[in-house]
Amino acid sequence: MRGGTNSATTVNITNNGNMTALIDGYATNANTDTTSIRGSFFVGNGTFSGTNITFGSSAITNITTNTGLMNMNNVGILKVNAQSGSQTTLLSKNTTSSSTIRLFNGNATSGSSLTLDGVAFFSMRNAATPPLQQDNMRIVIANTPLTILGYAANNDTVTARYVAEIGSINGAWDGNGTPGDQMSPPLATNSSATKLKPAFGIRFEPGVLANSFTVNPSVWNYALSNPIFPADNTPVWLSRNGSGDNTQTFDIYDSRSQTASFRLQALVGGTGSRQYGFKKNGTNEVLSLNDQAQTILNASDFTAGTIGDAATAGHLTYTTDADHGLLVQAARSEKIGTYTGSVTYSLVDGLE
Repeated sequence: MRGGTNSATTVNITNNGNMTALIDGYATNANTDTTSIRGSFFVGNGTFSGTNITFGSSAITNITTNTGLMNMNNVGILKVNAQSGSQTTLLSKNTTSSSTIRLFNGNATSGSSLTLDGVAFFSMRNAATPPLQQDNMRIVIANTPLTILGYAANNDTVTARYVAEIGSINGAWDGNGTPGDQMSPPLATNSSATKLKPAFGIRFEPGVLANSFTVNPSVWNYALSNPIFPADNTPVWLSRNGSGDNTQTFDIYDSRSQTASFRLQALVGGTGSRQYGFKKNGTNEVLSLNDQAQTILNASDFTAGTIGDAATAGHLTYTTDADHGLLVQAARSEKIGTYTGSVTYSLVDGLE
């Protein structure tokens, strides 16, 4: 799309439905460097007063190009708005590393912005160069926090993760200029310049709450002659002592908010006369478990991951040694044998 030459013109482009576009532009294949044509979707031919591109509520947009997508030199103040529930995928397949092949290339006019307001997702990716590096174009996450994912190359390997972000930052991701880094939590002080600025792909998506753990099986192997059992047959809580790793780690992924809000519950079944319990770190009290779900851990008990880290951001972990976590109760009067039981862990939204 090529604009006219009227400097008073404001251009408005809106998709309120489904749009799929495969644009070759002036490139004959995905390896051609096209320094003369920097944008295949919109190329200004004059100094417009402004250009507004809107991806409407619940709109689905897929644009693939062999060149850059938007030449910002001649479009005036560029306002790109992705509204609630919209699904937007912008991709350049060009494998050259020239900045002219960025999805958003050229020099943005001060006041330009990319605003994301409650989107289902917004993805922008180049095959061989970052899709956007512009100080004059603000990236704004409005009203609803989003997770920002960075990809180092043209694949689905996540190299940066910033969860529950809201606010704004310059399009070069380094916090420079005015008003600087207005994201919460801050991006610039959490390595965004080294993690997001060089990323070939950037994706914004809503937060989720999910189990992401596999708890080690719990094993107890005790002889009734063990002095841990009192002679008067008083039942005692037994630490896990299997031959393998007897630690327990619970890993919850919650990217919805910077203040996690969930609880982990447990119930037991198939235990016969066995009594199971859960002992939190740093306490002597054991919570006796039964066939009704009970809260064993709250979000505040967990340790949060590192902001920006692809592997740990958004993850909250809780690790116990063999003396804590799931325990079983037994006494010297038990009959010798092998006993099995099952524990069901469930993740519940909100706090008690």
